[in-house]
Amino acid sequence: MKRKIWLSMLACMLVVMVVLSGCASKKDPKESVQAAMENALKMNSYELTGSLKINELSVNDPALEQDPAAGMVLNLLKNAEVNVSGVFQKDPMQMEMTLEVKLQGDMAITLSVPMVITEDKMWMKIPNIPMLGLPESMVDKFIEIDMKKLAEEQDADLNVGALDFTKSQELSQELTKVVLGGFDGKTFFSDVNVKEAGLPEGVDAKQVVKFDITDSNLEQAVTVFVKDVLPQILDLMSSDKYKDMFQLQQEEIDKLKKEISDEAELKKALEELKKAVKINQFSITTAVSKDDYPVYQDVNANLDITNEGTTVKLGLQASSQYSKINEKVEFKIGIPTDVITMEELEQQFNSFGM
Repeated sequence: MKRKIWLSMLACMLVVMVVLSGCASKKDPKESVQAAMENALKMNSYELTGSLKINELSVNDPALEQDPAAGMVLNLLKNAEVNVSGVFQKDPMQMEMTLEVKLQGDMAITLSVPMVITEDKMWMKIPNIPMLGLPESMVDKFIEIDMKKLAEEQDADLNVGALDFTKSQELSQELTKVVLGGFDGKTFFSDVNVKEAGLPEGVDAKQVVKFDITDSNLEQAVTVFVKDVLPQILDLMSSDKYKDMFQLQQEEIDKLKKEISDEAELKKALEELKKAVKINQFSITTAVSKDDYPVYQDVNANLDITNEGTTVKLGLQASSQYSKINEKVEFKIGIPTDVITMEELEQQFNSFGM
């Protein structure tokens, strides 16, 4: 009898320990996203799918009626959709993706652009667009871009430091810490029930966190960004470690810091912003895996922007999903061999009078 009692007590204790360990693993929403974003930059390999769709786009401007070209572009962008799928590995650095662009309207068209990126080169396949009348010798070939060579030739506008992939990752990590660290956890971050988050099939998350900006906290968000976050970003950009990526002079940084520290100007800008921008929705939902990786992220934005009598209504949704994190990835395209260099491309265009 005593043995049964002890076994029952032990079983109860184990259940309590399991429950407590489950509670402990669920972090504060802000802390969870911070940890996930930092871990994302440490991923050695992954598969990626993503999309961007413009759900709403309208411009209330009589001038558009007098500009057929602008109207045509607006119609093309309405319900436009961009899809991306690809794989990445860090060492040796190689990434390939296929970018699919779908444009709607009277001239509806779907373009598929495969791309391959390594540490120092990029290849992009030329899509076959009938209306451009591209020569047969160019269709379905990859343009080879030597990024470091291009940077050296165009050093006035481009620099090798900006193409340093490792340094770019480190900068992204530090920027993520600065930006997320600036916003108050209780005001901008909240937990979402995993079962009610509407996650895509195959996304296994232990926690879902929502970052939300509304009309009620817009002023606080802008104030925090300008007064607390932006100065730290400027310090990073001008630091010895990263200054070669931006090529900014210290005088420029100091001038910007002085401008954003002006309380009167900030108050004036906030008043103008509240009049110009109405946030119907702006949220970023992040699904965090049991290994603290951001396996899914969804951005929803719906804004009304008014300027000089013109109102633009914009609604968009973007999402990204990571899978097979730190597993061996399979490259379907590989390093392209049927290529055309930038110099050859220019010669082809010239010979065909394009």
